[in-house]
Amino acid sequence: MNAKNISAVECYLLALAPTGRRSMRSQLKQVAILLGKHDIDEVTWHELEYQQLIYVRTYLLEAHKSISTVNTTLAAIRGVLQTAFKMNLITAEHLARISQIENVRGNAKNSGIALSLTDARRLIRKVSKDTSVKGIRDSAILMLMLTSGLRRSEVVCLTHGSFNFDGHRVNILSKGRKLRHHDISGITLKTLKKWAALCEFTDANAPFFTQVRGTASSKALSAHAIYRIVKNRGKSIGIDNLRPHDLRRTFVSLMLEQGSDLSTVSKAVGHASVTTTTRYDKRSGNAQISAMRKLTDNLGRRL
Repeated sequence: MNAKNISAVECYLLALAPTGRRSMRSQLKQVAILLGKHDIDEVTWHELEYQQLIYVRTYLLEAHKSISTVNTTLAAIRGVLQTAFKMNLITAEHLARISQIENVRGNAKNSGIALSLTDARRLIRKVSKDTSVKGIRDSAILMLMLTSGLRRSEVVCLTHGSFNFDGHRVNILSKGRKLRHHDISGITLKTLKKWAALCEFTDANAPFFTQVRGTASSKALSAHAIYRIVKNRGKSIGIDNLRPHDLRRTFVSLMLEQGSDLSTVSKAVGHASVTTTTRYDKRSGNAQISAMRKLTDNLGRRL
């Protein structure tokens, strides 16, 4: 790749974290197809006009895409255009004019699920009965995700050096290259140690979760492999379409359900804002009713 000849869209994507890069590339490819092209490199992004963005937004809405998807797509386009401005490909006037397109407003679709405590236990029990090397690895992955709320991108980046088993801690490099720490104890620690004992390559920089070919290999799992593991293990207990992010939602919901405050949970999952964390709260209305009745009982006590 010649750095001098790099396009605005590739420059924009390179500035993103790997997980964000994959997502935004996918969104931009859909835009390219809507504009009559086959891929993002065929679009002259800095020549886009306001009416083309209106067309893209309208098409996505009429195709019943979620508000979140539409706004993410618009954000990706704005990101490319801002990069084009920095590369002196468009004027400030052009950027200001085309950036006037507004995000879609309204209540975003409440996507994703969170497992109940009962279902989370069923999942762990089911996987723990698989005593194969893959079963031990998958059990360690699921326990860590359920008790730490890790993103799948964070899971695949873990190395043996990320873990301090004696100190009951794992270090996680999250979005924005921010480092956070999680406690690992009890069954999670036991399961992680069991997997680590099967790993042949254990130097600090070696990937912790790897592919299994009879035995544990040295090749790291991909984010897509984590997706498949979670989905297949979910199916084994009758839950279709269980996704890695659902385990993150489960962590948030169960932490809140057991009385943890929102700020603490937000920090635990690495959110920059508690507003983001609230979207992961999948507790039913029964939780609100229970809390309100508890307040009423406390207020009415001794009256």
